[in-house]
Amino acid sequence: MALDRGYLDKQGLSPKALAGVISICGLYDLAPSWNVLDNQRQATERTFGYDPDILKKASPVHYVHAGAPPFLLLNAFQDFTGFPLDARRFADALRSAGNKAVQQLMFKGVDHLSIVQFDDENNPVRRLILSFMGVKALPQQLADLVEAQRRWTDPPYSTLPFWKFANLVRAYPIDERFAQMLLFIYRDRKEELLQWPLKQFYAVDLFAYLNASPRERIGAGDFIVLTNIHGERRVWRREQIERYQPAIVIGIDGEKNRFRLSTFFRMHHEYSWRPGSQPPPLAMPLGAFIYFLKEPPLELAAQSWHFGLTEDSFRRFKDDPLKAIRDVPQDVEQALTFRNGCVYCHSFRGAGSRSHHVQALTGKAQGGFALSLESYPPEVWREFMFNQTAVARKMGATSNIVTEAARQTLFDLVERSRRGEVAGPARQSK
Repeated sequence: MALDRGYLDKQGLSPKALAGVISICGLYDLAPSWNVLDNQRQATERTFGYDPDILKKASPVHYVHAGAPPFLLLNAFQDFTGFPLDARRFADALRSAGNKAVQQLMFKGVDHLSIVQFDDENNPVRRLILSFMGVKALPQQLADLVEAQRRWTDPPYSTLPFWKFANLVRAYPIDERFAQMLLFIYRDRKEELLQWPLKQFYAVDLFAYLNASPRERIGAGDFIVLTNIHGERRVWRREQIERYQPAIVIGIDGEKNRFRLSTFFRMHHEYSWRPGSQPPPLAMPLGAFIYFLKEPPLELAAQSWHFGLTEDSFRRFKDDPLKAIRDVPQDVEQALTFRNGCVYCHSFRGAGSRSHHVQALTGKAQGGFALSLESYPPEVWREFMFNQTAVARKMGATSNIVTEAARQTLFDLVERSRRGEVAGPARQSK
């Protein structure tokens, strides 16, 4: 009724007569091109029959046009698997037709029936519906989340520039190992992945991309440095990774802008040791990311710095950017690099990074910059190293615990560096 003009035309009305459409666990394409569960297909056929022309005529997705009323599309995690995918494709079709007032959200902990149990006034579905109808404003935190999701349907970053290298793009089937890679970002929101078929991904060989990129922009050499939108930096040697066939994932299924697949969260504090208000919602996007076509060893396992890459994330160097820390004991170097990634977020002895969070509402850097390890107050550094779980809980972050074997040595090395006592090869390389 909202999209097929014929219904309202017969009554002498225009679509503007409708204030909006609220659709809960709806179907919008009754003859989808992707596979759905048998019970979902049987339910559709019992209602509409088998004639493809009738199914198409009854499908709202075939009537999208500019000027449609606002849409609120809500889905339950515990539902037929085709429903969230159908809703996301329908929302995309509405937006592509020029409709900006489209909200599409999923809810965990509910199913096809319980999603409409509105007796609890704190029920977020109830609150969203009342807000959409203009009855009652959303609480600020929920309003921020809704706005963040809306903002990243047209994200402030893009993987589309990678597609300029179309001759380098290859398609691969999605297997269990690849799907597990996605859960690094979607660990607490895996239900949102139901909005995608997860059948195929598109990638560019990392070294083919580097070789095709202008040398004056990315440099030259066998040390590869990745820097994502959070300012996190990862350093690899070519011989360390080449045998595992590193590829830059730039598309999944039909989606070419990987930044549209993002999750959102809130920290309690920017720093555990500084007073301040709670930070705004923060974004954790997939973006372009590094995937090894051949299963790699533990030192190359997925970490946050593998994700959120853009075309400007890649540089090559002839000299090791982390040379200043290479003289430390092996277990400490592992803590600083792949195991805990200290120098992929912070700096130590002048080598490393200055990472930050990304505001979900703007895409800009959000405070809480990772300082050099030497610049933290001694008592803060001690608390972080020896009571890290409590520190992470206070901030609302995930623990990143340094192994016991490396903990005391790393603590002492940072204290010596703070006092200017570092000597030897690492000191000379600065």
